[in-house]
Amino acid sequence: MRKEKENREQTNETEKSFNELKGITQAIQEQKERTLTPTLKTAYKTELKPPSNITDAKKSVLEPIES
Repeated sequence: MRKEKENREQTNETEKSFNELKGITQAIQEQKERTLTPTLKTAYKTELKPPSNITDAKKSVLEPIES
């Protein structure tokens, strides 16, 4: 009888811990979604802009740009 009570108490504690961990995990996932969503939305709106100095854009990556 006493052993059964101890087992039930242990099970209850385990369930409480599991539920708490589950809530924390869900909160972290929601936070990730909130922080990633604006980034993804703005990434699609980004436009490529032509270089301001065309001569620099035509130079090879290996060539130093002279000032």
